[in-house]
This record gives sequence, C-alpha cells and structure tokens, in this order.
Amino acid sequence: SISFLFKGLIMDKKEEFLTIFRELEEEIVKISGLDEGYVSFNRALNEIHSKRLDPIIASDDAYEFLKSALDLRNILSHRNDVAEPTDIFLERFKKLSKNIIYPKKLIDIATKGKNLVIAYPEDKVITIVKMMSSNMISHVPVYDEEGLFLGVFSRVSFFEFFSKNSKIQICENTTIADIIDSININNNTNELYLFASINNYVIDFYNHMNKTKKEDRRLSAIFLTKNGKKSEPLLGIVTQTDILKMILEETN
Repeated sequence: SISFLFKGLIMDKKEEFLTIFRELEEEIVKISGLDEGYVSFNRALNEIHSKRLDPIIASDDAYEFLKSALDLRNILSHRNDVAEPTDIFLERFKKLSKNIIYPKKLIDIATKGKNLVIAYPEDKVITIVKMMSSNMISHVPVYDEEGLFLGVFSRVSFFEFFSKNSKIQICENTTIADIIDSININNNTNELYLFASINNYVIDFYNHMNKTKKEDRRLSAIFLTKNGKKSEPLLGIVTQTDILKMILEETN
C-alpha cells in the first residue's frame, strides 16, 4: 500500500498524527516478532527496545518519545478535543516513523565509489597509513591483483603483528605482503568483519554491534558486494561509526 507519509494529503494535525501512528503501530508489531494474536503497541515497543531489535528504537531518547506518542494517541482516541500535537512534536514523530517504517539499506550509508580505498600486497604500509590518516579511514580491505579478498588492514593489524612476532619492525619499504598474516580476518582476535549484500538493511546487522560476552569480537566493518559474497567486487564499506552516525541523525 502507498504510505500516508508520501501521499501529501491535507489533514489537520490530529488526523495526520493518528493516521501515521496506525501505520507505525503495524510496523512496530512486525519488528517485535511477537505473534500471539493481538499485540499492543506498548508491548511491541518494549520488546524491541529491551532486545535492541531496531537501531532507532534502541535509542533511549527515541524510545521515550514514542512512549509519549502512545500517550497522546490514547488521549486522542478517547477525547479528540482535549489535546493536539505541536508542530515540533509532529515533525519529529513523522521523521522517526518514516525512518522506522522505511529503514535504510547498508549501501545508503556506505563509503562507496571513488571514496573507496583498497590496498594490495605490494603497497607500502606507510603509504596506506598516510592515506588512511588523510581520508579519516579506519579499515582498508586488501585484495590481490585478481580481485581475491585477502583481509583487512587497520590499526589493529599492528597489534596482531606484534602479538605473533613479539616485535614490530616497520620501515618505509615494508609492504602489506610483509605483514600479510596480521590482516587475515580469521586470525583477528579483536575485530569482526562481515560481508553483506547491497540489498541488506542496517537493521539486519545491528545486533552484531551489541557485544553480549567479553569474548565477543566488536563489529568493525561490513563489506558490501552484490550478493554478499567475498568473491564479488567490492561496492561499499560500512563501519560501526557509520551506523552510529546514522542513528544519531535519524533520532534527533
């Protein structure tokens, strides 16, 4: 169905708020995964927030705002003449609702195109480090000349190299090939790297950001290809910072 959010119909603020709320309520219940007949907005919202099933609703501020929206809906449902959403309240409610009902895809917030930085085994470490510093990049995927994914170079690579060799000897001629074992994502003890399709949504990978055990690795980067396969050309990179930035922008 065509969402009210894009119909451009003229309604008074109360009618507009209630119409959007109904659409949001349907999506909230769907995201919660609760399937027990009738599920209230309040219960579904609490389920999503407590289990961090959605990056926006996981935000305490957005969660409390939506609880207030529920209170207003309940008032208007019984006494339509005693309250009305302010312009500021309604605009924020519309923004939050739109971002929840139509979540962003990973590719929407990814570094892509000419901004993608890829390293190769013959590249000098110092060159890649300077490139990362000047472009404020935290992780650089490493491929061979035939397009085979080899691993990821990051600040952690130095730690991994030192932990295996008990020393670091990096000079201006040191290449990525010289520290190749330290960029292998399977050998990385601190960071988690995932591959995903350009059609995957941020919400599909949000739970990977939440470390529940001390031994869990922190999600550092998601590499995007057409179908989420390592053997395919790289189309974009999403870091944890990209996701956090998106959440901040969409909840305020």
